[in-house]
Amino acid sequence: ISSKLSGGVVGEMSWSLLDWLPSAEGGLLRLELANGHRGKFRIALDPISPAVLGISDVQFQARVPQFEGEE
Repeated sequence: ISSKLSGGVVGEMSWSLLDWLPSAEGGLLRLELANGHRGKFRIALDPISPAVLGISDVQFQARVPQFEGEE
């Protein structure tokens, strides 16, 4: 995955790509925000041309707890 696709900023919130699970119709993206929240969403891609057909609502997960000494 290119570095441009592995992270970025939306508004003032940084995000990083945890993983991408492709499928025949598109795939599932899992992201982590700078504040520790994680989310996932499905993306539908046009199989003929490089176009996004749809993006699902983001499904947020509970914040990932940080252990003492971890960054």
